Amino acid sequence: MIGSTLMLKAGSVLLAESPGNPCPKPPPGLKQMMSDFTSYAKFGTMWAVVIAFFVSLIVLTAGRILDHHGAAKKGSIGIAVSVGAAALFGAGYAILTGIFGSGC
Repeated sequence: MIGSTLMLKAGSVLLAESPGNPCPKPPPGLKQMMSDFTSYAKFGTMWAVVIAFFVSLIVLTAGRILDHHGAAKKGSIGIAVSVGAAALFGAGYAILTGIFGSGC
């Protein structure tokens, strides 16, 4: 039988139909809540990356003006990290969709 699984019960061999591969379905009321949570997380991440970029830019500028090489280095690292985080944030949906698929 195609799609059957082999089950052992009390020493005998039984063939049973497999349950198939049903699509994932959220419980009632959870879909809207998860959609809201995802949109809030995207909004927070977007602003965190923007704020980190500008704070790092200020630290870099202050380090250059005040001749504080450690602050300037930390500012330039912060800018690189925020640009990398923005790239991952932008590509994250495509990566996750590629790995997990977009549904049934």
